[in-house]
Amino acid sequence: MTSTNIRYDRQIRLWGEEGQASIQNTNVCVLGSRALASETLKNLVLPGINSFHIIDDAKVDITDLGHNFFLTKKDIGEPRAKVIARYLNELNPNVTGSYTLCSPTKIVVLSDLLKFSIVIATNLTTAEVLPISTYLYENGVPFINARVCGLFGYCRLSFRHHAIYNCQAEHAAPDMRLDRPFAALLEMESANNLNTMSHQDHAHTPYLLLIMKALNNWRTKKNDSSAFPDNYQQRKEIINILMDMRMPNDKGTLDEENFDEAKAAIPRVLVKTTIPSSVREVFAHEYCKIENLTEKTATSFWVLAAALKVFVERHDALPLSGQLPDMTSDSERYTKLLNLYRAQASQDAKEVFSNAVMIMKGIFDDDEIISFQECQKFCKQAAFIGVQNGTSLIDENNFTSVLSRITEPKLSEPPRSVHPFTWLVLLKALDSFYDGKRRFPGTNGVPRSMDAEDLCRRLEDLVLKTEDPSLLQNFKTIIPKEAIDEICRYGAAEPHVIASIIGGIVSQEAIKLVTHQYVPVNNTFIYDGHTQASEYIRM
Repeated sequence: MTSTNIRYDRQIRLWGEEGQASIQNTNVCVLGSRALASETLKNLVLPGINSFHIIDDAKVDITDLGHNFFLTKKDIGEPRAKVIARYLNELNPNVTGSYTLCSPTKIVVLSDLLKFSIVIATNLTTAEVLPISTYLYENGVPFINARVCGLFGYCRLSFRHHAIYNCQAEHAAPDMRLDRPFAALLEMESANNLNTMSHQDHAHTPYLLLIMKALNNWRTKKNDSSAFPDNYQQRKEIINILMDMRMPNDKGTLDEENFDEAKAAIPRVLVKTTIPSSVREVFAHEYCKIENLTEKTATSFWVLAAALKVFVERHDALPLSGQLPDMTSDSERYTKLLNLYRAQASQDAKEVFSNAVMIMKGIFDDDEIISFQECQKFCKQAAFIGVQNGTSLIDENNFTSVLSRITEPKLSEPPRSVHPFTWLVLLKALDSFYDGKRRFPGTNGVPRSMDAEDLCRRLEDLVLKTEDPSLLQNFKTIIPKEAIDEICRYGAAEPHVIASIIGGIVSQEAIKLVTHQYVPVNNTFIYDGHTQASEYIRM
């Protein structure tokens, strides 16, 4: 095992060597250098990204020491981005850190951001990040906007579309294809005669073969060689047939573990082969049409997806995954069974690869852009691919859906127990306040009551824009005065504990985006630290 594998052993177990390789090729740009930026980067540096770059021109002051554990008194007066970069570099010597002493809102050449794998903005207002996010959205670079304001946290993912190579579905059913077994599997099942076996061999017959034999006996009883169970009662009939096939031992007891495994596996194994809805969504995407693929859009994912689509149109099934669950068996028969599945999976992958080569020849001069090994991995996880269509921040003008989903607080609940979406609406009003006064409510020594009145008026303007009379009528119930006072009490503070929680979530979403594993949040996440409640909404 290499030193890199030793360092990242636990996370390689989570997202595999290909996922770790993606992380180690990731270059992250973070706008801002306060606590949220530090916490986000900490959780990206430790897993081993290739590099990070901080853009900020602020200097460390005494207030930073209360919410950023990276900073000490001796750092006061130093450029915050420089100090944070230095401390982060100490966490992982394999990661390169750098910084630019420039306000994130004054980036002159936006094209410089295109060299990064992902850009993350921290604690910037919507007006400040909108030009950046729009530019990145149009140029295909994923962007995350993250905020912390007192006990409220928020993150918003923005991208045109995101390809998922492996959604890492939990408790996925094994890909056995017993409704359409391939020839070599049928031959092996036929060669294993349970009636002539010793008890030792009988008790170590792989449960897959047992289920196939029970299925055949059920078909014989029904006088239908192509019948396949499609409900609980029919599977129950097959289970009864299966358990009648057991052989007693020398003491006359029925104690064959492989039959118990077969009984437990029947609900998951005896299922018809289908194309998952997430895969059909990929096939329906514009980039999955061969005629729409160009040098710019033909990434390895979309070429392989288009090749997979051709395979499915021909066979009405995905390529076999080639994976086999553990089962009680002698080594010889289990190894043979595993090799049969792997051989069929390899044959299917070769067909998909042949389709991919034909597609690449029509687009590129070099048809070796995608290797057969890459195609094999893609086919192995074909049932777990997906695509997530994103939206731009510029599309967030209508808050009617957010306001309408805010539930009225119950009288028995404390005043602060409001729907998490309440804070999202208040954040919008908060930005309006800042755009007008260049400060946040509750700061600069202005009485909070005055700022609360101003913020309330801005909220009313926001509700008026929805053109929904019922929302305006119920405005004070939907957004209670206690919540408005609370947001003013924060004074745009950034408690370390909330920054730590949101920073962990943001880094987790960033890793999902760069590894193309697991499903990112769709597309706005809100955390309410008052009640530890969280919600997400698509905006």
